[in-house]
Amino acid sequence: MEQALVFASIIVGVAISDLIVSLHRLLRSGVPVKWHWAQPWFAMLILLLNLMVWWSIVGEPKERLTIGEFVPTIIHLIMLALLTIAALPDRLSPEGVDLAAFYQSNRRYQWLLLALALAWSMAVDAAAAVREGAGLLEALLPELEDGVVLLVMVALAFVRRWWLVGAGMALLSLGPIGWLSRSIG
Repeated sequence: MEQALVFASIIVGVAISDLIVSLHRLLRSGVPVKWHWAQPWFAMLILLLNLMVWWSIVGEPKERLTIGEFVPTIIHLIMLALLTIAALPDRLSPEGVDLAAFYQSNRRYQWLLLALALAWSMAVDAAAAVREGAGLLEALLPELEDGVVLLVMVALAFVRRWWLVGAGMALLSLGPIGWLSRSIG
C-alpha cells in the first residue's frame, strides 16, 4: 500500500534529518567539541539500520495492508526514530561537548532501546511465522542468531571499558556491512 510506504518514509526521513542537523551543529557550532569514536560510530550504525529497515519495507510492497499488519511496523519505526534522534547531541552548551561523556551518559538508553527494537522485530517475525502455521519452536529457531545480537546490545548498555565497547560495536557492525555488501551489487 503506497500510503503506508509514504508514512514510513516520513518517519525515517524526519529521524535522519534530525541526525544530519545534529551532526551539522557538532561540525559548525563554534563551541569546543571533544571528539570520541564511540558516539559517531553508534550514529553511523543507527543511520545504516534506518536504511536497512526502510529498504526492507520498500522491497516488500503489499497490494493490500491492514492496519493490524502496519502497526507493528510503525512501532518499530518509532523506536528507530527515537534512537536516531538520540544518536548525537542536540544541544551544545557554550562550554562545548565531550562525546565520550555523552556516550557514557546515554549508553543505557541507546543500547536498551536498540535491543528493545530488535526484540520487537523478532517477536513480530515469530508471530508471523506462527500465524502461517509454524509451531512456536519452529518460529523461534530462526531468531536465535538475532538473540546473540540482542545479548551483545544489552551487554553494551552496561559496559564502560572502551575496548569492550569497540569489540561489541565491531561485532554489531558486521550486520550492516554484510547487508551493504549484498545490496550494492
